[in-house]
Amino acid sequence: MKKSLGSLLLFFLLSIGFLSAQTTDPWSVKKQRKDTRQQPSFKYQTRNGSATSSARTQPTPGLLPYGLTVKGGSRQEPPREIKGILPVSAGQSARVATDLPSATSVYLEAVASLMQISVPTEEFTAKQQWKDTRGQEHLRMQQQYRGVAIYGSEIIVHADNNHVVQGINGRYIPTPQLLDTSPSVPAQQAIQQSLTHLEGSKNLNDAQKKLLSYDGPTANLVILPSWEKGEPQLAWQVMVRPNMLDYWELLIDAQQGTLIRKTNLTCTFAPDIYLPEEKAEKAHSLTHPHHPTPLAPARSMAASQGSGQDLNGVNQVLNTWQVGDAFGLIDASKDMFTSNDNTALEDLEGVLITYDALRTPQPESVSIVNSANNVFSDPAAVSAHYNASMAYDFFRQNHQRTAINGQGGNILSIVNYVDDDGEELDNAFWNGTFMVYGNGNLAFTPLAGGLDVGGHEMTHGVISSTANLVYRDESGAINEHIADVFGVLIDADDYQLGEDVVLEDVFLSGAMRDMETPHNGGTSLSDRGWQPDHISEIYTGEEDNGGVHINSGIPNRAFFLFANEVGREKAGEVYYHALTTYLTASSEFTDLRRAVINSANDLFGETEVQAATEAFDAVGITETIGDEDPDDEEEDELPTVAGDNFLLTVNTDPLDGNSLYLFNLTANDFSPISTTSVKRKPTVTDDGSLAFFITEDETIQGIELFEPYNEEIISDESLWANLSISKDGERLAIISNQELPEIWVADLTRGENNFMKFELYNPTTQEDITTGEVQYADAIEWDYSGEYLVYDAFNRVQSLDYGKSIEFWDVGYIHVWDNTTNDFGDGRITKLFTNLPEGTSIGNPSFAKTNRNIICFDLFDATDETYLVIASNLNTGETKVVYENNTIGFPSYSSDDRSMVFNVIDEEGRPAVGQIALNEDKLTASGEIDIPIIEAQWTTWFSQGTRVINSPEKDMLSYEFQLADTTITGSITGNAITLVVADTIDVSRLAASFEHSPGSEVYVGEFRQISGVTSNDFNDDVVYTIIAQDGSTRTYTVTVDLVEVEDPITGIDDEIAGQPLVYPNPFQQELTLKKPLSEGITLSLADVLGRSYPVEIQGNQIIARDSLTPGVYFLKIQTRTVSKTIRLLRK
Repeated sequence: MKKSLGSLLLFFLLSIGFLSAQTTDPWSVKKQRKDTRQQPSFKYQTRNGSATSSARTQPTPGLLPYGLTVKGGSRQEPPREIKGILPVSAGQSARVATDLPSATSVYLEAVASLMQISVPTEEFTAKQQWKDTRGQEHLRMQQQYRGVAIYGSEIIVHADNNHVVQGINGRYIPTPQLLDTSPSVPAQQAIQQSLTHLEGSKNLNDAQKKLLSYDGPTANLVILPSWEKGEPQLAWQVMVRPNMLDYWELLIDAQQGTLIRKTNLTCTFAPDIYLPEEKAEKAHSLTHPHHPTPLAPARSMAASQGSGQDLNGVNQVLNTWQVGDAFGLIDASKDMFTSNDNTALEDLEGVLITYDALRTPQPESVSIVNSANNVFSDPAAVSAHYNASMAYDFFRQNHQRTAINGQGGNILSIVNYVDDDGEELDNAFWNGTFMVYGNGNLAFTPLAGGLDVGGHEMTHGVISSTANLVYRDESGAINEHIADVFGVLIDADDYQLGEDVVLEDVFLSGAMRDMETPHNGGTSLSDRGWQPDHISEIYTGEEDNGGVHINSGIPNRAFFLFANEVGREKAGEVYYHALTTYLTASSEFTDLRRAVINSANDLFGETEVQAATEAFDAVGITETIGDEDPDDEEEDELPTVAGDNFLLTVNTDPLDGNSLYLFNLTANDFSPISTTSVKRKPTVTDDGSLAFFITEDETIQGIELFEPYNEEIISDESLWANLSISKDGERLAIISNQELPEIWVADLTRGENNFMKFELYNPTTQEDITTGEVQYADAIEWDYSGEYLVYDAFNRVQSLDYGKSIEFWDVGYIHVWDNTTNDFGDGRITKLFTNLPEGTSIGNPSFAKTNRNIICFDLFDATDETYLVIASNLNTGETKVVYENNTIGFPSYSSDDRSMVFNVIDEEGRPAVGQIALNEDKLTASGEIDIPIIEAQWTTWFSQGTRVINSPEKDMLSYEFQLADTTITGSITGNAITLVVADTIDVSRLAASFEHSPGSEVYVGEFRQISGVTSNDFNDDVVYTIIAQDGSTRTYTVTVDLVEVEDPITGIDDEIAGQPLVYPNPFQQELTLKKPLSEGITLSLADVLGRSYPVEIQGNQIIARDSLTPGVYFLKIQTRTVSKTIRLLRK
């Protein structure tokens, strides 16, 4: 629908009542300001959003320091990777940090908004700092909230050898909001609760505990991140060793005491799903050698060499330790050995020891394998000892790693381990302390016979000492994958696992796993040894800790492709670097991809980076799979305006009396439409019907962009510098021609209280950093929500180094309207980029036409007088150069965002319009520049027609049950809605009353829901689906918690008989009794932590003297002999 100028003209004639109140640079046209200070004669309000920003509440995502790039993340989860060096900002000296922790603090503060972290110096604590082989520094940090660690949430900071931070990566959550970190359940209760969930738990003796370095169960308070439970949740992480083999992690709800989940952290070589279910007394021939007397301490001890035949029939030379007249499988030959001949046997440091479990179920102790003549007769022990030595040498020689823990810790192996029934064990394990080998049964021969088995299990120990990958789901699959990688690198004959120890009638391919062909001769998971080889086949069930041994086949295939291309040696270096430098506890497949690609780039070059990229692409682990919210891109996209394409451009030919030309690109013709002088780039409504501009006299002019091109003076006061009309034409943003840091916004839909003055400021989250003072704004444009203005502003700051004034332009966003309240916004400001380099200015921002979060702008670098047209995606952080210009461009996207127009100077020195085609990313040019119009500037590309913007909003705003005598309000937390209802109420046919996002529709199953009308059975959870206008959906699960209501007649005794229950429940601050209490009856109120709250009784009213926070409370009614407690919910 075409808009008319008439209503706008009337509005301004009635409302506007203003009284009239440097050195040359490329931006001088933007600096024309008057130094008068005059106020408007009409009534207005003033708003400054700096107080809102300083509260350090949840930061606004999507903005990042200039020059940085991000990868990963979504609307719900912050970026997984941020790369780039912070520039030296205007007014800051280029000082070098004295250490990595202090440099890290500055960096994290600069990217805090992007990370959605409120106070990064409080929320990240250092865990480990190290230098890699290139001398680069790294700092692993644990995320915490109010001193409580967030489970699996880590980042790694990367810096050069001068402590200059190059970037960060990891997985973490936005700062939790209002999470109570005080547990209701004590630690000891959580431990006792955990033990009830473990069958066959035994008390370990002192010898077992010493071998395991275990003092008993522990409970650590943690916060489960949002990717675990939907919302952050307080929990006890209980660690238990119920026997010698198993190592359990149990997560207990710290408020309710219930089990959230349990995971066995003992890493097995073969998953249970690969093993036959039936048992056999002996499935194959085993040698049962005589086990000599355990090795006893002696005064004389020394290193020696022995020998023995291994499980593959090879006679191996073994490093041993002489103890008196006997010899034990203790290898003290490695360079990590720090003991001497006088060290007590149990105190040896830096050794490899092989123990014998003597085929005893749950052995109370294990013995060091020994021999009287230094010849060892147990092939399993010989193989295990040899495996440990080979694995140690591999990591030491190839990666300079000293032992499993990297600090020379002892490496322990145990052979001849059997299951609880005394049957031979069909597996091998890493249990967090030592490697365990079974002798095989129905699926395997003795597992110590496989060097890749030993390499695999020892690598699990290396992983636990480095990335410490959570052993479930994708991070657990990466754990198993990395163990497989180094298993085949240590046993370098092929890319198979277990080929030397499987029984071929069980694994028909002759191997347990095959990295080259993960399907391994099978067609599905029902075929033993089959794994997926592409992300499209990923297992999503709960078996095998979420498929840790199953889904490892996908990256296994990628490793084979990579290693086959660059060679095993390079591939091993890249993977070790990825493990120790980039992977964190909760890494997923996309994080693994980035870790490998980054490591290939760190250590080698483009060829290896390309090989890694292609390998992961081939198995479907791409840059975005799993990271992006599938709704993100859809919500960003906008439909095009249906109609003809136009260019509105300002004429610069002094011989031509016309000032504005309208080019119809669809009809291929043009028309002069105005002779009024134009001082600044016009602003156009989204439907292309109206344009407004500032005249040379600094008045406001409006023009209809359809014949006969009616033109009107909107304001004849010479007071204006620039303006912007909102996309819907309902609000106008204006900048005065005075040198003042403010933007005026007029609501054109109401006749009074329609002006708000917003004061501009420069937000900062860094202490002791001066960001400078805003002098005034210039270019402005509304975003598509109609809530924010993007603007550029001129700033002046006093240099800390030279005492001189530094001037620059930057771009900000200001919240000027609130669609929810249909009123002016809070004035909160964020910056497009923080930390612009000194000498760099950006300005003239303009949004893309079909994407809410893509913006273009000008950049000028004064150090080399470079002009650039830039485009940036605010969601991904990608920022690209569209064109290197020769003047300020004032860029404008085309209607479909496949082209861009901007000012240029042609070869003859004339102002002209440049046009360049864009790629699908809307950020980069796809060809050479064209100059379709000369003697013109300040061009706006638009279409005439309508744009139906389908809202992506799909929120449940409120939810309640309106009953006859009370209203029960639901608590909405994330996607969960909970209501507490008395068990006397029939919930099988309740009609909920609710509010949801305007324009959306609500369904339960196939049935559309009408607030207050449609009933549902709430005896079970009810799932609501909200469908937004754009077709995206969100689900909410409604849970009704039925609580027992005390019978007012028979619930306590004769002294309380007849006393009514209190109401309402839920309540706010007051409760009501239908009759006053009898004498001798008292009341007390407490919360779930047992804290008491005084109450005052006034007639029938019970009033809490202190302000109560929302939550569960208990009202206790006490007589001389009995008491009665009623559960209440404070809304």
